[in-house]
Amino acid sequence: MQFCCVRLAVMAIISLLVSVAASAQAPGALREFGAQVAPMFEGWYQNDDGTATVLVGFFNPNSSQTVDLPVGVLNRFEPGPEDLGQPTHFPPGRSWGVLSIQVPGDFDGELRWVLTANDQPASIPLHLDAPYFIEPLRNASDGNEPPTIRFSAAGPGFTGPPVGIAHTMTGRVGTPLELSAWTSDVKPEGGGEGGGGRRGSALTMRWHLHRGPALVEFADPSQRFRESADQNPTTTVTFSESGEYLLRAEVLDETGDEALAQGWTAQVLDTNGNGRRDEHVEPGEPMDSTKDTRIERGFYGVAPSPLDGSIWGSTTGMPGGLVRFVPGDDPVRTGLVEFYEVPWN
Repeated sequence: MQFCCVRLAVMAIISLLVSVAASAQAPGALREFGAQVAPMFEGWYQNDDGTATVLVGFFNPNSSQTVDLPVGVLNRFEPGPEDLGQPTHFPPGRSWGVLSIQVPGDFDGELRWVLTANDQPASIPLHLDAPYFIEPLRNASDGNEPPTIRFSAAGPGFTGPPVGIAHTMTGRVGTPLELSAWTSDVKPEGGGEGGGGRRGSALTMRWHLHRGPALVEFADPSQRFRESADQNPTTTVTFSESGEYLLRAEVLDETGDEALAQGWTAQVLDTNGNGRRDEHVEPGEPMDSTKDTRIERGFYGVAPSPLDGSIWGSTTGMPGGLVRFVPGDDPVRTGLVEFYEVPWN
């Protein structure tokens, strides 16, 4: 009989807490397969003991390719140690806040996450620069706090970004293993209408494979609840091979969506030339001289301008380029971008 050791990491995401500079690392256009997987620096926050914690995620733009990168030459931190608990399983799309790393409060050294997928290396430096400061534990503007999750009714509660192993279980290969959680949440002042007044599910619970020797199958990988307080989501996970697995439990409050919680805006070019943001055509559609045009360019590096409040970002892929985002009075509705492509030849 084959057994699996299952360790659970937990993260709880709070609405409306990531600064514009940090959240500007938005995903670019998806490809079917063959693209690099990009590590993403989400930001950093201060701890009560004087240290700081940096938060990282990743973006896999391959819509039909899940990438597995074992810790080592293909998936490492440098300088060492190579293994800081990073994921080895990278499903398509953007995954936010998958790993937190504690550093000294005055950290100014060299530390970067390096991933090489499809023979294409990508890396991101981690730092404590002021524009990337975030508030993952409490939103000062409305008192919103991330949900709390427990893995037994009377067990210890966990909240905020992932900080280690929360629970350990043992299961059998081919036999569904029950995953139960108990969640609670604090309503923000004023009712918590996150994302500019647009409200989705009050609470969303998601399960992810973080590490493991083989794929797993969740019966309900995502569950949504209309009320955020005192929920008891339960699902099962089935393993196809024996070994040690690390699963990540993610709880979202209010919006049920990381992007909506951070106030994303589309990247719109003023192609009709009237100086304001109007109705636009989508990427890949023919241009219309009476409309603007939406583009998809992933921000890999971000630099807010101290002169005019615009945000500059470099883009991934070839030939690469620079994006300048001008927020306007209401970034979600008035923001416009300029795109400068590096000459290919």
